Amino acid sequence: GNYGKKLNAIDKELKHLPGLHLVANYKGGVSIRDRIVCAKNTAADIIKDLSLEKKSAQKELSLSSFINKTAMQRPA
Repeated sequence: GNYGKKLNAIDKELKHLPGLHLVANYKGGVSIRDRIVCAKNTAADIIKDLSLEKKSAQKELSLSSFINKTAMQRPA
């Protein structure tokens, strides 16, 4: 229904805001068990995002180091 459309619209907009995670009882249920499950899932998502950022930063660092080394070498 309309509620599902609103939730989908929120999720769609959040994809444009990396690092922002919304966790509330409007999504996923209101019981304590529901909140714990949602919190654990969100924590796992955050850890995954941070791992991806770290890997990306390491790749950029490796690439920039390679470029700097290569640029500093003069042809023989």
